[in-house]
Amino acid sequence: MFVVNHQSISLMVHAIGMQKFMLDLVDRVLQSYVHWDEYDHQPRQACYYPQGVIELMPSSDHQWHGVKWINCHPENVKLGLPTIVGLGVWSSVSDGMPQMICDMTLLTAFRTAAATGVFLKYAQKRLLQNIMMIGLGAQSDFHALMLSVLFPNVKLFVYDIDLKAIEKFMKNTATMAIQVHVIDSVEMFVNQVDAVITLTAAKKKTAILESKWIKKPLVIAAVGGDSPGKTEIDPALIERSHVVVQFLEQTEKEGEIQNAKALKIHHLYQAVKSPIEELECPLIFDSVGFAIEDHAVMRYIWQMVQNYPQLVMKFFPDLHQQPKDLWQSIGWGGCE
Repeated sequence: MFVVNHQSISLMVHAIGMQKFMLDLVDRVLQSYVHWDEYDHQPRQACYYPQGVIELMPSSDHQWHGVKWINCHPENVKLGLPTIVGLGVWSSVSDGMPQMICDMTLLTAFRTAAATGVFLKYAQKRLLQNIMMIGLGAQSDFHALMLSVLFPNVKLFVYDIDLKAIEKFMKNTATMAIQVHVIDSVEMFVNQVDAVITLTAAKKKTAILESKWIKKPLVIAAVGGDSPGKTEIDPALIERSHVVVQFLEQTEKEGEIQNAKALKIHHLYQAVKSPIEELECPLIFDSVGFAIEDHAVMRYIWQMVQNYPQLVMKFFPDLHQQPKDLWQSIGWGGCE
């Protein structure tokens, strides 16, 4: 079994390049949705606390089983801790043996941006040249990278109430192939863009996009709201929009549609095969993060482990000689 830590993943990303890594992930996530019927699907198992949430996200095809443990504690930043930490286990279906333990903190950020990219690029047909991003926290840099490789030279209008977050974002995206414009009002600029990506992290119901502001058929990726009681979009806007979901059973509990009934529901696995035509109403991707995306990224890392074995550690007791005798692996012959 291989152990792939944060440093190993960073080295792999550098080995092939950030842009190619993101492009590869977008393609892997896309192909997973294209081959939707080959997977076993179930909503994530979650335990909710006043401070945050801890979740298990399993996904499996006929060959590989992947499960991700992940938390989300928005107030951790005040403690000097990350708000999200993830861990994945990758196992062979044929014998049940775990093949890889993988840090999923960095990879969750990559795969979330990749899933947004799949929606924006492959699930709908509207031309996107000007995009707004609301919320410049940890996810924003990865979404900017995704936009730079899928929509070269896109004009990106960004908004955040935290000046330090803006400064961080501008520094991290300085060399990307996007034109970034900082704005001071969502309402004033929202009808000048083709799409909006929301990436806020507050664990409450908010309306960072109000229905009365939207005067055109915007494409919206609502990425930040992904748990019961946490939403970003005005329910009145949901009610006059078509909504794309990853897995309806999970989205009804955690997504924007927990607050309101959409005009029409589309499924991402269908939309990537038959993209949604331009509508006369808003089109919203109600992104909650689904396990098939983690399965895609773990499969990708597993394949990279085969190419870069020097970057990872091997860990597992050798029980092949006596597979039923776990006791002997302790190295203690008997009682004293």
